[in-house]
Amino acid sequence: MLAVHELGHIFHDQVPFRFPRAWLAEFFANLCLHAYVASVEPENLPLLETFPQIVARTPPDRFPARTLTAFEAFYPGIEPRNYGWYQCRLHVAAKHVYDEGGIPALQKLWKAFLVGNAQLSDLLKRKVHPKIAEVASTWPK
Repeated sequence: MLAVHELGHIFHDQVPFRFPRAWLAEFFANLCLHAYVASVEPENLPLLETFPQIVARTPPDRFPARTLTAFEAFYPGIEPRNYGWYQCRLHVAAKHVYDEGGIPALQKLWKAFLVGNAQLSDLLKRKVHPKIAEVASTWPK
């Protein structure tokens, strides 16, 4: 089943955007995995869910890195046991998202970061500064 997680990363590598956080890229791959098993091999859900649920119950204070900020700071060099704990928690979270939103939740996550030039320009104008949006819109074509 790990292959499906990795295929999620490979699929993501084919598009012209990056997730803004490393944990979100891992969450996406876990959501791909969960969505695949739930929709194509539902009889394997207990196999997929049991290990992450058990590991995710480990108290955070047993790990040196436990926040999403720490994940960003130390990724990809997080100690393997600590990294496994993060992956399990991300998978349990992906399960909950899938249970609530199904395949459309995966599709919406994918599309959330696929912004066109007009959307990017509007975002830069509203959230950063209008001159940055002007640079993008007046750049020679």
